[in-house]
Amino acid sequence: MIKILIAESDTELRLLLKKELSSGGDSVDVALTGAEALSMLSGNDYDIALLDLGMPGLGGMEALHAAGESELPCEVIILTPHTTVQTAVEAMRLGA
Repeated sequence: MIKILIAESDTELRLLLKKELSSGGDSVDVALTGAEALSMLSGNDYDIALLDLGMPGLGGMEALHAAGESELPCEVIILTPHTTVQTAVEAMRLGA
């Protein structure tokens, strides 16, 4: 079983991702903010974290940067409807 964290501000997308990713029996938790995601990441052993780049407050990139300082042992995937090459390069540099 894979343990997944979804940090997504869009309610419909968050619910869809949780439904689809948990349908195979994997464990899926959700966070509404980047701060909540960081808190959950520090207290659990997730295999994958999906982070929304555009969350209000602490966004996915900021959460990735903060999480990277603690060397998380999980794969990180950044979610965003709008990106640039510079954003993609920065996310990959931070471990996404």
